[in-house]
Amino acid sequence: MAKLKSTLQDAVKSTAVVQTSSGNVIKLRERQADMSVEITGAETQLVALNLEKIGHLPGIRENCGLDRICDYLLIARSGKTCYAVFVELKRTYRRNDDSYEQLRRSLPILKYLVSVVEIEHEQNLVGLEVRYVLICERLDHRIDKQHLKVKKRGIIERDDRGLITINKYLGSRHNFKDLIS
Repeated sequence: MAKLKSTLQDAVKSTAVVQTSSGNVIKLRERQADMSVEITGAETQLVALNLEKIGHLPGIRENCGLDRICDYLLIARSGKTCYAVFVELKRTYRRNDDSYEQLRRSLPILKYLVSVVEIEHEQNLVGLEVRYVLICERLDHRIDKQHLKVKKRGIIERDDRGLITINKYLGSRHNFKDLIS
């Protein structure tokens, strides 16, 4: 895992790598929404990349929606499996938002970074499991004219759209193991 982190730090802009604080806690920030989320509980060192600072692959047409990607990519090992978790942060949860497209379009960046690691270190990252997560700070007061009971924290919905399944969470602090379950 340390090799993976150092390779990713060499491959991307240093400002794109989110530094861990004591206790292997990562703080993810969404400046436009003025929110932050803490991710805790990774068994090994957690690598977090701010995808907004990396951007999409060159050659993607801009301003057509294809260049919109999620906020963060988290990579950590749990047991014998290495997980890649795409994270989109939204201040308010709304059922009909654009997070699906942002999360779905982020996968090519991971594939590119995995290729870089495999070429540079001549190691195969077979078994990398991908997860998609939307984390919101609060719920919209009403969804489909139904009042919602507000939970303090945790998973609120699993959205399976065929190509990807998005686990949607509410709250500002989450355990990495919950995000990969």
